[in-house]
Amino acid sequence: NSGGSLNRFDVPMERFLLDFGQLIYVPFFFYSGFGIFETYRTQGKEYARKIPLQQMLRHFLSYFIAWILFSVTALALKSPYSLKDYLLSAFALTTIGNSSWFVIVMIFLYFFSFVSFRIADQKTAVAINILFAIMLVFALKGFGFPSYYWNTLFAYVFGVWYSYLKDRIDSKILKNLPLKLLFLGIGVGGLALSFFLNQNIPFNDFKNAAYVFPVFFFCVILVSFTSIFTIKSKLFHFLGTNAFWIYVLHQLPLIWLKNVSFIYANKYLYFAAALIITIPLAFVLNKVFNYFWNMF
Repeated sequence: NSGGSLNRFDVPMERFLLDFGQLIYVPFFFYSGFGIFETYRTQGKEYARKIPLQQMLRHFLSYFIAWILFSVTALALKSPYSLKDYLLSAFALTTIGNSSWFVIVMIFLYFFSFVSFRIADQKTAVAINILFAIMLVFALKGFGFPSYYWNTLFAYVFGVWYSYLKDRIDSKILKNLPLKLLFLGIGVGGLALSFFLNQNIPFNDFKNAAYVFPVFFFCVILVSFTSIFTIKSKLFHFLGTNAFWIYVLHQLPLIWLKNVSFIYANKYLYFAAALIITIPLAFVLNKVFNYFWNMF
């Protein structure tokens, strides 16, 4: 948080982020699950063998490069992190100011998909992905990780599930515009109702577990909305292409700019300056990483 108190224009945004902020990860999880199963459907076992290299290792190395930048920054600023903090954060098990939880969860989900694709047919692989996701939730909860580590990861399973059922869903459920609009309405209504009910659940564990319903209805919105509208935007394409790097780097300019007092004192300037730095930084690192990845 930058300097300056919240004003009447900030409060609605803060309320929105508290209620819906975690849903920002749903598209990432959903389309990752959808994409990996779509590729598996078309390429079969040959693709499954490539997942540890093409998905898991690539994902981790991208994160690791960002971690190096955060480590150099933390050392330069003499931040009070221990050696343990640095070592654990290298594997996304804690943080030195960087965003890390999404990375470790995605690597586990990719690994579970790899195992399921290698040992089972498509139908059974979907069931195994669901089972593994449930096990991962219990493991993260059992090891004391915060709820945001696991309360949206089922979007990945919904993506796998949608890929498996896509032909039937598209031909029977989303076969014409009125049905598409109906399911878009069901998604919006279900999301609103599930959030309302979720706010009134008294026990945190049940509240966090029940977050799967907003996640599901948000996935319904994604599927139905994109079946109705095709958005061709160079800006969206650019942001989508660089989304992972934007995610792993976005905290870095915020750390840098905290030391620039006149920027940090104004939250709007602070946000704008960080955004202006993050996007070109993400673009450059994405290009450099892909160049060397394709070379080796």
